[in-house]
Amino acid sequence: NLGPSDSNATDEAPITVIDTIPAGVSDVTASGDGWVCESTDPATDGRDQIACVRSETLAVGEAPLITVTGTVDSGVRGTISNEVVVAPGLTDQPEDNPATDEASVSAPVTESADVAISKSILETVVAGATGTYRFQIVNLGPSDARDIVVRDTLPAGLTFADVAETTQN
Repeated sequence: NLGPSDSNATDEAPITVIDTIPAGVSDVTASGDGWVCESTDPATDGRDQIACVRSETLAVGEAPLITVTGTVDSGVRGTISNEVVVAPGLTDQPEDNPATDEASVSAPVTESADVAISKSILETVVAGATGTYRFQIVNLGPSDARDIVVRDTLPAGLTFADVAETTQN
């Protein structure tokens, strides 16, 4: 509360903070000392929103923090942006500085995919016959793995014949 007065609030006219969640973020929770937070109607662009309300008067100075936590979906790339707006309870908001009613932050999203591979022989290898190897590739996350390349050096005496591709999720 930047003042000059306390921001008065009641159950009927609480101080309200609306946080618009970035696209690609799910399982969002919010909490803060003296704040009651819950999901609310989506923003006009369809993004989820969290509303935190406080029915206690807020003295001039810093309010108790609100912590918002969510999971960034594994396929998100680039930058995510988050916007938040605050509305006073019973106390009129000064009109000379409306920019302080809104805030936003952006952050680059980094990717990290832990890819593992195993190799097995499907049948007994007999000289002069076909042998089959199988590779199992697993993405242990947390991000989606992109543009995966598998290289296999064949043992001496083995000639490449074919690749049979299968996918499981």
